[in-house]
Amino acid sequence: SVANIIRASIAGKKGKYIVYFPSYTYLESVKDVFAQKYPKINLIVQRKSMSEKAKKEFLDAFDAKSEGTLVGFCVMGGSFSEGIDLRGERLIGAIIVGVGLPTISSELNIIKEYFDKMAKMVPAYYRACKAIPAFMKGAVAAVAKPFMKKIAQAETYGTLHWHKTKDKDRISAYYGDIDKWNKIGTWDDIDIRRPSEEVVLLDHGYDESKPESELDLDDMKKAAAFRGGECLSESMVKGDLYTPLKWKSARGNVFEMTPNLVLRGGHWCPEELPWPWDYDTEAKINPFFAQVWYPLHSKSEHNFYGPEIFDKFKEKVTK
Repeated sequence: SVANIIRASIAGKKGKYIVYFPSYTYLESVKDVFAQKYPKINLIVQRKSMSEKAKKEFLDAFDAKSEGTLVGFCVMGGSFSEGIDLRGERLIGAIIVGVGLPTISSELNIIKEYFDKMAKMVPAYYRACKAIPAFMKGAVAAVAKPFMKKIAQAETYGTLHWHKTKDKDRISAYYGDIDKWNKIGTWDDIDIRRPSEEVVLLDHGYDESKPESELDLDDMKKAAAFRGGECLSESMVKGDLYTPLKWKSARGNVFEMTPNLVLRGGHWCPEELPWPWDYDTEAKINPFFAQVWYPLHSKSEHNFYGPEIFDKFKEKVTK
């Protein structure tokens, strides 16, 4: 059995090992057998849903000094298969059980059919790239570069056209300013690193420690105020998140929406979407939105985009 093979693989030397499985289902089936047959081996297991604290405790187990053997059961493609650094005696061996194939299901078949259909809509020259031998890809890239550059130089929508004409609005929207554009450099200058997996919780403007069954009108008023608006309803059944209430946005629009959509879904006034794109103003009047806007944008920005920014998009890009 797989459990016996794992045991035989780690029997030669005491230390810390990780075994990677193609799925949680496979992992669980082997775990039960392994734990039963080899109870003296310290076994830790990756769970489907792990908090940052639980993930840290899992990795800390490989730091702890131990004279025995520690085995971690993990899944391929999960939190512990990439981006971790267990050097030296912290990890002396890894075992890969099979390949990471998706579980067969009708849902996955539907998804596959969808992407197969989308793939057929892609222009033929894109699909042809898959058939190009590796040794020829450099030459093909050199040939394709002039065509890609032509797209980048297209009037209005080409990034090189923005630079040439000093289009401040578009440069600001995509790059911040011209100085940041000029500092982009080459691919050799790009700092490619794994993004932090630390969970950052947003403030929603009300006491989120309260059970949902205890949420009341006062909480709704606080949530609305944190979005720069008001909750205009005069009554609410405590804990009822599915009966629409009346709200008013910072821009003065009045609308009805369930507390569930506001608090859980992150929705707000439908009158203000999708046009115009006026996110800089929205961040100034909506503290909730400002939490996700200002980490990537300057408070001095004031970009405003209406639907006209896409006028004759296809003609200008492909001409």
